Amino acid sequence: ARLFLSVGLKDSPSMVTDLDLLESQLTRAPFTQLDIHRERFPDHDHFNAIGVGFRSGLTALFANDRLTPSP
Repeated sequence: ARLFLSVGLKDSPSMVTDLDLLESQLTRAPFTQLDIHRERFPDHDHFNAIGVGFRSGLTALFANDRLTPSP
């Protein structure tokens, strides 16, 4: 399984620290076969991080998947 986590660093302090806490918990008690991708967006907040987060998440989660053309 793959998981993408991100936050804009101009977001509220609680958003950033809550994500830090989640990452810490996942590191201390890892799930078998969970591939975690993390990204911080320095110039983004809660409202303008969605586009770049969505694009980065899709890229991180599906970059290695190959589409097989239909016969």
